[in-house]
Amino acid sequence: MRNGSNLIQAITKNSQRVVSTTAASKQSTKVLTIDEVTTQTCPFRKSLDKIESVLRPREQIKSLIPNSEIQSFQNVPGPKGLPIVGTLFDYFKKDGPRFNKMFEAYRQRAIEYGPIYKEKIGPISSVIISDPLEYNKVIRAERKYPNRREMEPMAHYRRKRNMGLGLVNAQGEEWHKHRTVVSKKMLKMKEVLGYCGEMDTVADDFMKHLVSRRDNHYEIQGLETDIFKWAMECMNQVS
Repeated sequence: MRNGSNLIQAITKNSQRVVSTTAASKQSTKVLTIDEVTTQTCPFRKSLDKIESVLRPREQIKSLIPNSEIQSFQNVPGPKGLPIVGTLFDYFKKDGPRFNKMFEAYRQRAIEYGPIYKEKIGPISSVIISDPLEYNKVIRAERKYPNRREMEPMAHYRRKRNMGLGLVNAQGEEWHKHRTVVSKKMLKMKEVLGYCGEMDTVADDFMKHLVSRRDNHYEIQGLETDIFKWAMECMNQVS
């Protein structure tokens, strides 16, 4: 693909959604690339140094998307599925993907169908993008008033109680209004620095934990569980 905006236009016309996930074969353990000046001024620089020592990159991330003509939504590869239910029954097979491990399902699909594929599960059709460079194009194409799939249980709960959808589930102009208010605090360095000390302590503890968990191949099994716990502790420092 050469233009992410064309992809998003095709998806929007068909009332589809776009999901990003990076396949394991494309993942790199080096998650940050920061210039030397920024590193020296960053309040988390100690933790960044530890990340470099704990997680060693195997290879540079490269786009898997070939330079080819833009494809229509109908031509995007993916599992066929059945009428109405799509690929829903695949998730109930003994050796099939699991809803409680969607990241693994996305990884398996990406290996089979490529870094951009589509899948229909029940009434929902999705385009899944595993290539971070291509997904970046899609996000940038949304411009000022993005529309993304809401978290349905949370949105239903808030609607039943006549509550606003909030920043997470709001769409379009409503989202932009909330984002404009929140960004006045979120994007100010003065506000961020107030949480740096506590969160840096959490990050240091997390790095020590990763060191104790890695195997002889510098890999960490079940990393998603550790990241969940780290995220919860970070949120506790902010709340």
